[in-house]
Amino acid sequence: MRVIVGIDQETYPPALDLLVALRFAAAELQLVHVIESPLQDLPKVPLDPVREWLDNLQEQARRELEEARRRLEGSSYQIETTILHGDTPKTLIERGREWGADLVAIGSSKKGHWGALFYGSVTKAIAAGAEQSVLVAKQPPRGEEGLHVVVATDHSDYFSRCFERFLGWEVGGIRSATVLTSLSREGVPKGALSDKTFDALQEEVREQNEKLCARLREKGVEASCLLSSSPPQDAIATTMKETNADLLILGAQGHGFWDRVRLGSVSYYEVIATDHNVLVLRVLPAGYNQ
Repeated sequence: MRVIVGIDQETYPPALDLLVALRFAAAELQLVHVIESPLQDLPKVPLDPVREWLDNLQEQARRELEEARRRLEGSSYQIETTILHGDTPKTLIERGREWGADLVAIGSSKKGHWGALFYGSVTKAIAAGAEQSVLVAKQPPRGEEGLHVVVATDHSDYFSRCFERFLGWEVGGIRSATVLTSLSREGVPKGALSDKTFDALQEEVREQNEKLCARLREKGVEASCLLSSSPPQDAIATTMKETNADLLILGAQGHGFWDRVRLGSVSYYEVIATDHNVLVLRVLPAGYNQ
């Protein structure tokens, strides 16, 4: 598999730590530092201080990339480094497409709900716009004995395809997993769903959860299932805390930024408004350059 890793000046280390902890069987990592500067306008700008400033940015980028490479010493990953110019999220996504990346990994500083909603960030733009799966790392793994993850699923066909793709990455660093589904009657009109029907639906979900657990056990992961009656955001928050999980894994089909805000996407909320690490799985579109 191939991973684009965004390297900035301060937030990227948890992303590298998580990638190392995940222990993909075979992965190529391209570490990318994006310089946001109007280089195309330089011929019209004769001022030496401007050129010196850009040279300093280039040198700083090289230092950051070398430090990032150093942090990956000891991993089995193939590493290359690249300096690009442009808008950071757009450039990372486009580079991923050109290179045939499966995953874009970035670090992110903690933000509250309102700050994340009203202030622009690379994290928001990539979460909303990437075709690839996205790993957003906000803190390092909690220990060295293997990761505990929460897999939040709605059992949609799209999630099933995402999950099979994830298993195909041959992740060796997950020690245990909780497969979580939220099945809440909240918002369902009274009388629209009989108790008998709801009980049958719960049983079906439990069976589907157990199937996912079985697939994880085949990979050597200790897996347990959980069906929550709380709304998705509450169920995820509680489960992440109670299991002391290192990573939340869920599936999400790409939409535009404002679509996500209007729709109240669970995955988008988890990325921008919580302090836990999130892996958003996506199925690459037809025609994607692989």
